[in-house]
Amino acid sequence: MTEFGQDNQFFGQADLMLFMNTYKTAEGRTHRMTQTDKHQLTSMLIRSPDFKYHPGQQKRSVGKWEYVGEPKSLWNRNGKHGTND
Repeated sequence: MTEFGQDNQFFGQADLMLFMNTYKTAEGRTHRMTQTDKHQLTSMLIRSPDFKYHPGQQKRSVGKWEYVGEPKSLWNRNGKHGTND
């Protein structure tokens, strides 16, 4: 979720779900541990402090999620915050 959020600051939940369900490993195969459904994904997004929901402006319109975590530039190549050590 964080990887997608860092590349797409505002996004629809369906876009994130598609990204997660088609996520590829380094070998190019679909990753087996990232599949999710809309109920599980909603729960994960709500519980994460790195994501904020913005409701739609119209009565029945779909809102957008915003990534509010740290930008990708602050993470090193190992996925750890800080320097490239």
